[in-house]
Amino acid sequence: MNVPHDLKAEQALLAGVIELPDHFMSRAAEAGITAADFYGPAHRELWTLVQDMYGTSGVVSSSALVHNLSLAGRDGTALLRGVLEGGGPANSSTAKATIQHVRDLAQLRALATAGMEINELACSSPS
Repeated sequence: MNVPHDLKAEQALLAGVIELPDHFMSRAAEAGITAADFYGPAHRELWTLVQDMYGTSGVVSSSALVHNLSLAGRDGTALLRGVLEGGGPANSSTAKATIQHVRDLAQLRALATAGMEINELACSSPS
């Protein structure tokens, strides 16, 4: 089953928190964005690192992200480049809509998963 997701929107959100952390992080916090809202596993990992970094110092550093990803055995440079190029330049005027879109898709995925679980239970033979 193809679950709702938009990797470009996730990349745009991540690019935003890297390039304009104060603007994007406050809006993401208002929307209740968590790592679980990201469909892409690498995006979840990057979100967690960004959130930790911003929560600790109030700053998001690309070089520190690359370093931390490298320590975790990931190609931090390639991952960050992919996010920044895929998401396009950070745009404060579309931040709220992008964040809400990522959140809405996460909620749709949760509903789809619950529906599949209900279907499996309904179709399974009684024990």
